[in-house]
Amino acid sequence: KKTIYFNDLYRDVYGKGKWIIGDADTDIQFMISASQQEFFSKVFNMLDGKHSLEEIASIYNVDCRKVLSVVKILYEKAMLADKTPPNSKKSFNEVDRYSIPIIKYKFKKVKNKEKVQSIAKSIYHLLNIIVIMNIVLFLFLNIQGDFNLLDNISFEKVLSIGNSKSKVLVGYLLVNVGMVLMFFFHELGHVLLGLKNGIQPDRFSFVLFLGFIPMFYVKNKNIYTLDRKGVGSVLLAGVYMNLLLTFACLNSYIVFENDFFKIMALSNIRII
Repeated sequence: KKTIYFNDLYRDVYGKGKWIIGDADTDIQFMISASQQEFFSKVFNMLDGKHSLEEIASIYNVDCRKVLSVVKILYEKAMLADKTPPNSKKSFNEVDRYSIPIIKYKFKKVKNKEKVQSIAKSIYHLLNIIVIMNIVLFLFLNIQGDFNLLDNISFEKVLSIGNSKSKVLVGYLLVNVGMVLMFFFHELGHVLLGLKNGIQPDRFSFVLFLGFIPMFYVKNKNIYTLDRKGVGSVLLAGVYMNLLLTFACLNSYIVFENDFFKIMALSNIRII
């Protein structure tokens, strides 16, 4: 297939490690050791419909079974043209595999990739400014208040909500409820940075992990086509969004002294 790519994402400076082989069409990928990559690449380039496996083996002076083993893996991963074996697409990860789906939103294919990427970059730069402004405001509010927020800090004080006897337990439960909401924004961060890096978001899901844990998550297509910096930025984007919300909620709590903002801040901190 013409959509196959090789990426040395997990290879170190000495050339050791793992290469990723993926299909940008189906978003299926697998890893091979760095020592195998050269042979895989050679065989792959010879699979043009004009050479038999025996001819390829003869050209590279190897046992035909070695060539066949490469072809077998590519076949099982549906990476050969017009070959789509049944059940070739597996679950995305353990969350996908062991969850009860509640909501699944399939993203439409990005048509004007350059325009969307430019918009995503602008939004990301705006978020950077908002983060800096919130950090500066947080420091200003705390200096102005002689850091009263940190006075006599304790586990009970942090989690206490209202005046009930079980106020710590209530606070803990509310933090967990707040995490569900904050995970929504966490996953939007992954979508935004994916678009900024030029990859297509695939789906946005709300599931019950293990049948009872509510969870949002996003699947970006072809994340492994990116380099290390790109992959890292997409994976950390959710935490970055939670960092922004943490400072925004803490500032709101200092100003308005409303426990709702404290709960939301703690929910983001726990996700981070």
